[in-house]
Amino acid sequence: MSEKRVNEGAKMARIRRGVLGLVAALSVAGALASPEARAQDGAKVEQAKALFNVGAQLYAARKYAAAIQNFEEAHRLAPRAALLFSIAQAERRLYYESRQPEYLRRAINHYREYLAQAEQGGRRAEAGQALAELELVASKELAPAASGSAAPPPPPPPAKPTLSVLASQVKGARISVDGKAAEEGIFSEEMPPGKHTIKVSADGYFDEEREVMLQGSPLALDITLRERPATVAFQTNDGAQISVDGRLVGITPLPVPIEVSPGVHVISVALNGHEAFSTEVELERGESRTLQAPLRRTTQRAVSYGFIGVAGASLVAGGVFSVLALRSQSQAQQVLDNQAQRTISRQELDDYNQARKDRDDLWRPAALGSFGAALGFGLLGGFLYAFDRPVAQVSAPKERGPRQPQPVQPPVPTLDISAGPGWWGLNAKGHFLPSSSSGVRGFWGGEWGRVPGERSFS
Repeated sequence: MSEKRVNEGAKMARIRRGVLGLVAALSVAGALASPEARAQDGAKVEQAKALFNVGAQLYAARKYAAAIQNFEEAHRLAPRAALLFSIAQAERRLYYESRQPEYLRRAINHYREYLAQAEQGGRRAEAGQALAELELVASKELAPAASGSAAPPPPPPPAKPTLSVLASQVKGARISVDGKAAEEGIFSEEMPPGKHTIKVSADGYFDEEREVMLQGSPLALDITLRERPATVAFQTNDGAQISVDGRLVGITPLPVPIEVSPGVHVISVALNGHEAFSTEVELERGESRTLQAPLRRTTQRAVSYGFIGVAGASLVAGGVFSVLALRSQSQAQQVLDNQAQRTISRQELDDYNQARKDRDDLWRPAALGSFGAALGFGLLGGFLYAFDRPVAQVSAPKERGPRQPQPVQPPVPTLDISAGPGWWGLNAKGHFLPSSSSGVRGFWGGEWGRVPGERSFS
């Protein structure tokens, strides 16, 4: 009995080891596969965001057909109920402009799909109101069967894929594709598949030019432009240190003007022995400016020069006194030499004593005092010279007053789709297209009024 239990225990241990090994293998396989899967999802997400942003701009420009194509492609890449609402809104607007029945049918169908997927919250109330309005229109203008629950056939796809390009970062950017310029700051046209050249430019930004390969599906690009830096040249003393916002950027003379980012900056110029120069400037993109910064000598530098001059004069005086002391020494030595050869006179003895007295009591102390003064004044002047380093007073740039209010622009929808935990690994945040239910004066009037504000969803 005990042997049987031992065998069963060994068997269970083998099974556990096998299960743990399988789990570990699956975990390793998932870890190896996940980066590639995440990269693919990220590429789809970025393209879906660009498609939606371009579609929103087209919607605001009343180019509803092109907006629908971008919304539908975004929905294909990242299916979300919010995109169904946006598609239905654009189809609804397009129907009122073109009066083509297929857009009425498609708008009804997409509103229904949205209501079926968005179980609560969101824009259900507005979608329901718009659906009721369109169903009433369909009951009057279409055959009864046309407003049934069956999904209507979609309109035929465009003969060529749509290429859409915008630069939402910059207002008034100039866009051209294959040399054809966009008229409204956004390019969206059907283009033949193949390679196309895109150029985007704007005042104060570097031109952006790239080639894209258009295939069978719509392609949308939201191109980001790089700001042109401002440049600053200086007319000032040589050897001066140039600082921008407290950071040293060069020493004059500069070979080329310095580049700084557009905006408000504090620029300082400092040179030893001179009063520092500091000023606040506001620079625009691509602006070139020359700053006049003559630096005046400081009082400390003038005093240091005075002390150094006194030290030099004392040194010269010390040298003169040393020569006189040596002369007196030579006179005394001459008397001693005469004494060794003969008896010296009383006058020679007096000359000897006077020479020694001049040397010891007059010229030697004067030389030592002069050399000491030269050393003291020299050290003091050198200290004042070496540590004459004025520092520019750097302060934070002053805050500007409130900007003038910008003109109110029509509401433009936005969508932020990101990879991460959630439905199919995607999360979305943004704004639906604004509803026109309360803004239209009846579907027969053809006149649009104010649209209500956007509502966010998650």
